[in-house]
Amino acid sequence: MKEQINKFLNNKFCEIFLVLIIIINIVCLGFETDRTIYLHYKTLFNQIELVSVIIFTIEYILLNITRKIKRCSKPLNDY
Repeated sequence: MKEQINKFLNNKFCEIFLVLIIIINIVCLGFETDRTIYLHYKTLFNQIELVSVIIFTIEYILLNITRKIKRCSKPLNDY
């Protein structure tokens, strides 16, 4: 299963999709700086932001599934 998730995340389509999400967020951020545009499309901007956060959260979880996270073996105050 880890190999399938890793193949999916490294797929060209997935990479292009994530880059497009980033570009859309940058464009929205630019439009949000104009108060008139922001007030008119506030709901749309919030929905785009929510969908983006969900997508990147799923990506983060999938990346952590495929990679081992090194955990501290002893408490921080022991260093």
